[in-house]
Amino acid sequence: WDMTEGGMNGAPKFPMPSNLHFLMDYTHQFTDTYTDSFIQLTLDKMAYGGIFDQLAGGFSRYSVDALWKAPHFEKMLYDNAQLLTIYAKAYKKYNNPLYLEILTKITDWLVHEMRDA
Repeated sequence: WDMTEGGMNGAPKFPMPSNLHFLMDYTHQFTDTYTDSFIQLTLDKMAYGGIFDQLAGGFSRYSVDALWKAPHFEKMLYDNAQLLTIYAKAYKKYNNPLYLEILTKITDWLVHEMRDA
């Protein structure tokens, strides 16, 4: 785990929503502050990084660098749908308003861009 930038070590850096789902379920069953910190770090870094489209909403497929700054300019429906559920679960668990903002922007992007896709 990359405890400085979140996610897995190295580049390219993928969000890996299935791994985040597992970790969130794990911390629901077991108290693990280290894993909780990792989840929040990863979600925060992704939200503030270039992988998230701050203007139109939605996440790019992955970051080509290890800092989440340089996005691969391709947004996938399935990635954003999974990340929407991750940010919703995270908002419910951690009550961080950033997560509500991100899940709202993902939803807006999905409705606006994927409705007729």
